[in-house]
This record gives sequence, structure tokens and C-alpha cells, in this order.
Amino acid sequence: MARVAAAAGGRTVQRWAPGVTHVVCGVAGAERVAKRTFKFLMGVLSGAWLVSPAWLAACEAAGAAAPEEPHEARPARQPRAAS
Repeated sequence: MARVAAAAGGRTVQRWAPGVTHVVCGVAGAERVAKRTFKFLMGVLSGAWLVSPAWLAACEAAGAAAPEEPHEARPARQPRAAS
């Protein structure tokens, strides 16, 4: 991940920091439903891009930052409480 980030002009961090622009999330299924982790939630709160690991492969193939939209991770839908 660090190599791909550097090639695209970015860097990686191990802990949440102000200025994070992208969060690579573990995802499940074809709908790319993101696992809810601390970093995922911080990304939601800060407005960072939430992307699947496939975005890293796309960046590596392009040799630069790839479009995020095709790789955007989605939050899980919450079941509605019974009335």
C-alpha cells in the first residue's frame, strides 16, 4: 500500500491523522459493504473517500491515482427498529 501511495504522490499512516483523504476499507460482497472499524467511522466523519482494496490495484495499474467512484466502499444499511 505504501508503494502505491507514493507512486500516486500520497503517503500512508498507521493511525488516524488530520488530513487523511482516503480510507482503504475491508469490504464484503459485490456491493462493497465496508466493515465498520474505527478508521472507517473516522473517514465517514471527516468526509474522506472510503474505497475498497481494488482501488489500490487500479492505482497501481494506472501508475497514478485512479477514479474512486468505481471502488467506493458503502456503509452497511441499518435494520429499522420495530415500532
